[in-house]
Amino acid sequence: DYYSFYAAVRKLGCIKTAVLGRYKVRFGQGLVINNDFSFGKTMFLLSQGRSFTNIRPHSSRAQADFLQGGAVMLTLTRNILLTAFTSYRKNDATLNDDGTVRTLLKSGYHRTPAEMERKNNISETAFGGNLQWNNNGFRVGLTALYSQFNRPLKPDVAQKYRADNPQGYGFLNIGASYGYINSRWNINGETAISGNGSFATLNTVSFQPSRQVSFTAIQRYYGAKYWALHANSLSEGGQMRNEMGMLIGANWTVNRFLTLTAYTDYAYFHKPRYQASIASSAWDNYISGVYTYKNLSFLVRYRFKLRQKDNKDHTKLVNEYTQRARFAFIYSGLNWDCKTQADLSYSRNKAN
Repeated sequence: DYYSFYAAVRKLGCIKTAVLGRYKVRFGQGLVINNDFSFGKTMFLLSQGRSFTNIRPHSSRAQADFLQGGAVMLTLTRNILLTAFTSYRKNDATLNDDGTVRTLLKSGYHRTPAEMERKNNISETAFGGNLQWNNNGFRVGLTALYSQFNRPLKPDVAQKYRADNPQGYGFLNIGASYGYINSRWNINGETAISGNGSFATLNTVSFQPSRQVSFTAIQRYYGAKYWALHANSLSEGGQMRNEMGMLIGANWTVNRFLTLTAYTDYAYFHKPRYQASIASSAWDNYISGVYTYKNLSFLVRYRFKLRQKDNKDHTKLVNEYTQRARFAFIYSGLNWDCKTQADLSYSRNKAN
């Protein structure tokens, strides 16, 4: 029950990119808007936190996280890019008895009568833009977005972890991105504020002492009431609010055959979250190695994660430990590829 339509042009005079129809946008670190691809921690580490300015057509079958209307990116001068976009589309939502919106849905599933009842229950009008300046490795950008629904958002705030969820008709976000890059250093960041006065910031520093080794540190803070419905960036909690954390990682190309990647990430949630009725934390650790020789590749990956959650009586927090490992063998031939993979998982937590 889904089709995607668009018309796009690139490099036409001062027009760098223009899309009419369904499209995706990404600016800075994604604290204001990013409904394009999203980096996980590993890819964020490998990219050294680089920011992106991008408009592209929405050509996948996913029925969520896209805009519908028009967007254009203009090259004003050699160093200045100006982007403007506008959108109107309908979204799936679960409604309260009074017609307000309890939950915005992004699954795109319309398989059952219950799911069909939630289809296109709310419409959203959005518009915004981005101005970016680049020169000699320095980069500064400014992004603004305003979106408004035809029904007000009214979540069930009686549940503690939803007490700070977005509420109301209209939502404004403004963010400033910045960065500097040279042969050894790569510094990127974005700081944004929402219409209710709460703010979020994400900052990355990467140092590359040699061509084989790079070290990266990523700091983030998302206010509990930072309301940015189209934001998407690095997070442990899956949402762009109620989180502060620090990730430190390294990437080492040992030789032309072997590459090692590792990180440790600590996150703290200063308000209740799902399955944790008071402030809690999480600690994530990862190491992987990839060995490639001619057409053969071997991958070994291990991940250890500790997360605090409520015990069964909801009287205190207990630690949940999760360990995951992956072993993979890949062969790439001229006409065919082969991949064999084994995954192991072990999880435990104290019940009381």
